[in-house]
Amino acid sequence: MLVVEDHPELRDFLTAALGRDHRVVAARDGVEGLAAARARPPDLVVTDIMMPRMGGAELVAALRSTPPLIDVPIIVLTARADDDLRVELLRQGVNDYVMKPVTLQELRARAARLVAMKRAGDVLRQALAGARLDLVGLARELARRNRELDTALETAHAARDAANEAARAKDALLSMVSHELRTPLTTIGLQVERLLRLPEVGPKERQALMKVAGAGARLTGLVASLLDYVRVEAGRLRVELAPLDAAALVQDVVDELRPQAERKGLTLASDGAAPGPFVSDARLLRTILVNLVENAIKYTERGEVTVVLGREADGALRLQVRDTGVGIAPAEQGRVFEPFEQLEAPRAKHTPGIGLGLALVRQLVRALGGTVALESTPGAGSTFTLTVPEAAPAAAAARGDAAPRASEG
Repeated sequence: MLVVEDHPELRDFLTAALGRDHRVVAARDGVEGLAAARARPPDLVVTDIMMPRMGGAELVAALRSTPPLIDVPIIVLTARADDDLRVELLRQGVNDYVMKPVTLQELRARAARLVAMKRAGDVLRQALAGARLDLVGLARELARRNRELDTALETAHAARDAANEAARAKDALLSMVSHELRTPLTTIGLQVERLLRLPEVGPKERQALMKVAGAGARLTGLVASLLDYVRVEAGRLRVELAPLDAAALVQDVVDELRPQAERKGLTLASDGAAPGPFVSDARLLRTILVNLVENAIKYTERGEVTVVLGREADGALRLQVRDTGVGIAPAEQGRVFEPFEQLEAPRAKHTPGIGLGLALVRQLVRALGGTVALESTPGAGSTFTLTVPEAAPAAAAARGDAAPRASEG
């Protein structure tokens, strides 16, 4: 089996998931995938659509024009916004597709079904090519294979329904909890502000009220993260494209968060030349940058946090958030983008947060058609690099929305 996916984390996830039942070879893009398929034709190809050098559509066309690979089954990983492309790929010879986020049970069941079909076809071709054709035995084999396919299909349907129900229940719970918390937090914040304005409030009382205000602001931020994540998971995130001033946006975020950095004795600054006009979603870019900078401040005890702005050769916007913090071990770097994952044990935890900031960043970056990468060395700080192309994907621009899911590509 061949897995073709450019995102390292999703590629590793797919390889591990499908590796339970099959021998899996992984490739980073269509060029590597086509070379691997030609070297050793697989029983199944699982490929993403959006990839550098050679995307999924080009890979499908190349496979279907290569005689030894014409009959190899193909599963395409796709998002909700790819409806037209998905139909076109089915016309070109794609056998099946799996919606992102990828559900492990559904993917394994669909893969098993197509591999079984491929092997049944191989059995038929070998039997027809032989000098002696045992039609009775062949019919029995095909009947057995058909029963296996029916069982696999029913398993896939059951897994899909269970996953959809679990997703709906989770989204409903998070949304209800978030909304129920936001109202009393707003009331607490307003009452604290009113008390702080009273002249009879003494220094000790004022200090206590400031602690309450800080705790309330922290909880409000956590609730906001939950609501944003629920919207992304439910596919209700809107991508609104418009020209923006990236340099002004960066400076605005830096100015807003500088007091937070200064309270820890840190320097927060921006660097890089103004990249000129850029078309994207300013609200989503701001949310991404705020989360990255707040994360850097949270895990940096001394030194500085720097936001570096630039443009790639192809016109894409490049944003880097560098810190001199504790750094992240290589074995842990893949976990930081997963929802509710935290590197500190809950009982030893001393930094605030529930582990949604970077997961939200990855989802919003994908909604804009971009990528986010991490480079980090323990004790030497971390650098998060965000690359966003000019304007969102065409489908998102046409529909005015996007539906990135948690394990999407």
